[in-house]
Amino acid sequence: MVRAELLLGVAAVFVTAAVVAQEDTAEMPAPQSESRYDFSADQVGRGAQAWVDTCGRCHNIRSPGELTPDLWDVSVTHMRVRANIPQDVAEDIRAFLMSSSASLTEPENDLSIPTSFGYDLSRADLANGQDVYEQTCIACHGESGGGAFEGMPSLSGPDGRLAQSDEVLLERMINGFQSQGSFMAMPSMGGNPDLTDQDMADTLVYLRSLLEAPAPEEVE
Repeated sequence: MVRAELLLGVAAVFVTAAVVAQEDTAEMPAPQSESRYDFSADQVGRGAQAWVDTCGRCHNIRSPGELTPDLWDVSVTHMRVRANIPQDVAEDIRAFLMSSSASLTEPENDLSIPTSFGYDLSRADLANGQDVYEQTCIACHGESGGGAFEGMPSLSGPDGRLAQSDEVLLERMINGFQSQGSFMAMPSMGGNPDLTDQDMADTLVYLRSLLEAPAPEEVE
């Protein structure tokens, strides 16, 4: 009986959210399907910060991977009205959740995802890596790789992300990644679909050079 009541309660929440979303369509149109995850890196970064600062005040922060992008779309629209969140802030939160969720939930059903990648570390372009980092990654990871806000892991140090192998890091940079137990997620290609596998390799080599953090196999 308790389980049935709980399921009915959850269903009621989603029905209410859907109705509010439909009524609010004129104010906050849904993204077009061909570019629904094509958010800028700055917007994703602002959304990640707002996710912590705004939503974290009342909620236990959930993983972006818990819901599909479409469900986050409805949920953010619903909560924008209920919590009186400014529209620009809600759009940023939507960008972070939808792009992160797309990276974490859709690959499992996409048989076209390659098992090998198109990068060559030996021909990495440091200047391009710097440009990519400053335009795409810095919003979340910060200028020195220490994290732009609470919840972002450090890139350097013995326990930093760069302590892992190039192969592991590039797979995560290209496909997206979320640490177990973390409420933050890194979107595929940093949330910029125009970037390539080689751009990710360039960025990784640039970061290792900037932070003096060689790959594990290079440590003597």
